[in-house]
Amino acid sequence: MQERAGRAVVVSGTNVKLPTALGIPLGFIVSELITNSAKYAKGNITVRMEKSATGYLLSVSDDGRGLPAAYDPGRSKGLGMKIIQTLVKQIGGALQFAPRDGGRATRVTVAFRPQL
Repeated sequence: MQERAGRAVVVSGTNVKLPTALGIPLGFIVSELITNSAKYAKGNITVRMEKSATGYLLSVSDDGRGLPAAYDPGRSKGLGMKIIQTLVKQIGGALQFAPRDGGRATRVTVAFRPQL
């Protein structure tokens, strides 16, 4: 956990060994998502890795105001979201957006299956 000025980045979940070809893009994706959360949310940011029935889920969540109901990442003009989408496609993953905590805040999840 990294704390600064009343904020923290909390990392939790499963340990996983990934090939470099997957680990590097995932690292860039997490970095971009944390940067977005730091811009738009005030409190803690949580990064979580968990096993799913079909592979793994890597999520970044915050306590910000959340995304608009009609948010379409494909129409985003931001360079960061374009980078995230390109990297998710590169690893054969799926990008999911969901509200947290009763509709407020944001959770962005990358579902992926390692090809080991």
